[in-house]
Amino acid sequence: MTTYSQVKKLVSEFEVNYPRSCRVDLDILSPIDTEEMWQNADRAGVYFLFDKDEHLQYVGKASMSSSIGARIGTRFSGDNSCTDLKFSEVTQLATIPMVDGYEFEAPAIEEYFIKLLTPPLNVTGK
Repeated sequence: MTTYSQVKKLVSEFEVNYPRSCRVDLDILSPIDTEEMWQNADRAGVYFLFDKDEHLQYVGKASMSSSIGARIGTRFSGDNSCTDLKFSEVTQLATIPMVDGYEFEAPAIEEYFIKLLTPPLNVTGK
């Protein structure tokens, strides 16, 4: 399974190999179960969900008319407990926020990392 440190390294390599108009940098790993709102909750971007052992479980995106907080909120209720059984092992997240005006890049970045990392919860047609 892919770990947070491996994802962090691959995101850095992506930034070098595919320079963008906006910086692509993975933020720190933070807990889903928190009293505060999730990091970059008000931004469009790409998010990575990890289990307690820092193994990548899912890659998602929030682009154009959405936000990372709204997208993660569809998986977790107001008390941050999982609303979908297959996401019950997810305990941590890291995000790549998009700069204003570049929200349209989130789907391409998400697709790139799903194809590269094949997280177990990113299953086509499910």
